[in-house]
Amino acid sequence: TDDATQFLYGTYLGGTQSGTHVDGGTSRFDKGGVVYHAVCAGCAATTLNGAPASDFPTTANAWSRVNRSQNCNNAAFKFDLSSLRARIQTNSVALKLPGLNKVCLPDKIVFQNRSTGGQFYEWSFGDGTSQVKPDTSAITHQYLSPGQYIIKLKAIDSGTCIGKDSTTTIVNVYNVQGFAGPDQTICMNASTNLVAGGGGTYAWSDQEKNFTSTLASPVIHPDDTTRYFIAITDINGCVKKDTIDVRVVPGIDLQFDVSKIYDCFSRPSVRVTNLTETKEDEEVFVDFGDGNTSTQFEDVHNYEKDATYEVRVVGKKNFCIYDKKIDLPVYSLFVPNVITPDDSKGLNDEFKIKYGDRFISNTDLKVSLLVYNRWGGKVYENSNYKDNWSAEGLGAGVYYYEVKIEGETMCKNWVQVIR
Repeated sequence: TDDATQFLYGTYLGGTQSGTHVDGGTSRFDKGGVVYHAVCAGCAATTLNGAPASDFPTTANAWSRVNRSQNCNNAAFKFDLSSLRARIQTNSVALKLPGLNKVCLPDKIVFQNRSTGGQFYEWSFGDGTSQVKPDTSAITHQYLSPGQYIIKLKAIDSGTCIGKDSTTTIVNVYNVQGFAGPDQTICMNASTNLVAGGGGTYAWSDQEKNFTSTLASPVIHPDDTTRYFIAITDINGCVKKDTIDVRVVPGIDLQFDVSKIYDCFSRPSVRVTNLTETKEDEEVFVDFGDGNTSTQFEDVHNYEKDATYEVRVVGKKNFCIYDKKIDLPVYSLFVPNVITPDDSKGLNDEFKIKYGDRFISNTDLKVSLLVYNRWGGKVYENSNYKDNWSAEGLGAGVYYYEVKIEGETMCKNWVQVIR
């Protein structure tokens, strides 16, 4: 020791047969604490297999293991009693980021001991924890709270002139600011916004890499349940990775048939047949468009007034509502059974068909008319009838007609011509 009260280190150098001794005139002491020790080695050497040899111990790859001197050889040693340097290198857990000075919770950081010399090492991590190690093996540490931490390393070796050396480094620990979510459930054919925030940059993608976006909250239109991936980089360089699952409620294959039931002198009834094959978690009903609904498989409905109604078959599944609809015109149809072409001119002269509050000739409906006498003889035919048959050239009596209104119905009955 520095006061010569304790013995710290000693060694024996030399062989057991040759005349090895210290070369006192060549050995030197450096004021910095380095001893340069010179040895007259292999003197008065023995022979090995008839050649001069030395039993002075050397390590592998020494300059020579063969004594070529008839007198002495020189062996040199350096005892560095001053080389005690505490050094810290920070790194990632994968050891790919030497010099790392920031950590994003809950990531860990590695402290590598790059000290020169030292018998043992005292670590202080700045968060109230410490550790003493007898070697320079790396330490993996995890901080629990954000903040700036001062890490101290003290290298201690009482056998050196210095005795101890210390160093510090600073590590900044951040909370990750990025966030994403929540998972969502949406209806078929609906759109929604993915939600993320707290970042400077955003990178969205889906499982199949068909969707990418750099927006914080992009709009998506998934056809099926899809998992989306997000990487959010915040102002501190911390990256938040997350997944968002968007579940799509399957649609319902809605099918229905609509027909009108005419009597050719009043407003038709409407028959709706629900052809949808429903599952256990599905509910289907018919909306007639006038405030009335039906859950029947088949239902006949009578409307109270002429109008065009939106007839829908509505399906419910979870919170989703799906529908299939048509616009259905429902108007009274009146086909006359008496005309008086000569009785009162200008009044009821012609065979006029009324559709709602209009005559058929004032609509876009295509109408054909066939008229027969009582013996089945055809007396009139028009494939594009415009309300203009007045039984011209025909006598008074009963005639039979067929009126076909395209897209609506066919009416067959009799009409009396009065003259």
